[in-house]
Amino acid sequence: IFETTTVNALLTIDKIATADDSGVTFDYTVTGPTSVSKSIMGSGISDRFQIVPGAYSISESMPSGWELTDVSCTESEAPLTITGTNPISFTASSYDDIVCTFTNRANADIEVNKSDGDYGFYPYPSTTNPYYDYTVTVINNGPATAYNVVMSDTLDANTSFDAAKPITVGGVAVSTD
Repeated sequence: IFETTTVNALLTIDKIATADDSGVTFDYTVTGPTSVSKSIMGSGISDRFQIVPGAYSISESMPSGWELTDVSCTESEAPLTITGTNPISFTASSYDDIVCTFTNRANADIEVNKSDGDYGFYPYPSTTNPYYDYTVTVINNGPATAYNVVMSDTLDANTSFDAAKPITVGGVAVSTD
């Protein structure tokens, strides 16, 4: 008489978040022969557990304002073939030591406001050459730093751009071309 013993695999879910993630919880659902729902709070945190060999998928639910930017899995430090992005799918065998790393980034929330305050550099109204003074305010409401932000304002065909006051952000001059 032969007895078959199934040896489990190990699954580790690692979390990397590329912004301030204090108090942020990321939820995972592992579906397969072993189904598990897990929550990980913050970056640099891991969750490790045993799974029965078989076909699996892992999906992540992100808090509002976050996006999944990368998922990678290894088996004993060698790349593991996965399909999909969210959920991902893979096959676990006995003795596998699988590590799946989910990388998330907080999104910036850019707000742009334009107002036509005072009439600028020249007295208004002028019947021959009216000048208007507009104020454009760009605000990052966070939670992440915004990089390479470009704001443009298309002028009416009957309007021309004359000049902009020099501006700085955090001590850095900003182009107003």
